[in-house]
Order: sequence, then C-alpha cells, then structure tokens
Amino acid sequence: MEVVRQEALDRTIEVAESAWAPITVSEQPAGKDEYPRRFIDGSQAGQPVLCIRSPQGWPIAMVLSEVGAVALKSVGRRFEREFVCRRTLLSFVADPFPWQEVESFATELLNRPDLNLRLLPANRPPEIHSPFDYESDARPGPRSRLNRR
Repeated sequence: MEVVRQEALDRTIEVAESAWAPITVSEQPAGKDEYPRRFIDGSQAGQPVLCIRSPQGWPIAMVLSEVGAVALKSVGRRFEREFVCRRTLLSFVADPFPWQEVESFATELLNRPDLNLRLLPANRPPEIHSPFDYESDARPGPRSRLNRR
C-alpha cells in the first residue's frame, strides 16, 4: 500500500477557511501608495559534497551551498539596490547528533575565516519514510522498486 503524504497547508492564517470568497479586482489604476516599493529575491545553488554517519549509523549528506539575496527599491522609473548578501553554507540534518557537537562544529567553521563558511542545520525529514532508511526500498513489498515491473 502506497502511503500518500499530505502537505501541511494552513488556509486559516488570514481568515477562517469557511470565510474564503472570490475577490473582484478593480480595473482602476493603483493608487500612489498601492504599488510595491521593495522587491526581494534570492537563489540557492548546492551540491552534496560529503556523506557522514550519524551515531545511529544513518548516512547523512552534507550539502555545500551558496545562497544569495538582493533587495531592490523602486525609485521613480528605476530600481536601486538596497541590500545584497551572499553566503556559503554547509548544511546537513543535525538532529541525530549531540547538539554540543553541532555547536562546536559550527564554532570551528566560524573560527576559520579562510573557509568563509557557515553551518546551517537542516530540518529532519518526516517520519513517514525516512530517507536514512535505505533498506526499506530493498524489502519485498509494494514500496520496493525491485518488485515494480
């Protein structure tokens, strides 16, 4: 039996879900204070560079990424750059490791200015199917890739 994972989407942040209704957009031009004034964009590019083992024996990928962001401000008919940032990060699921060791590793990275690298702990994947459990794909059964033809 294939497990279907539902996304956690909260539709009640602004209003109750039962109060949602269509909105008719005015065809009038936007007022002076209705135009966006700031535009923020970012990007991420990364690759796994190393595989380590957790204390439980799970293989955990370490991902080296470069992330960047820019904020632009609308001034008349042009944009001016307000802010730009670029960081190099090393990311991995840190939950299986003792937190003191993760903190110590992060501190060591910060103390190496030649690396210009920061540690970013990633969220642990959902328990429905752990990506650390490679044997679940090898077991016979409906989830096994070996049984699909």
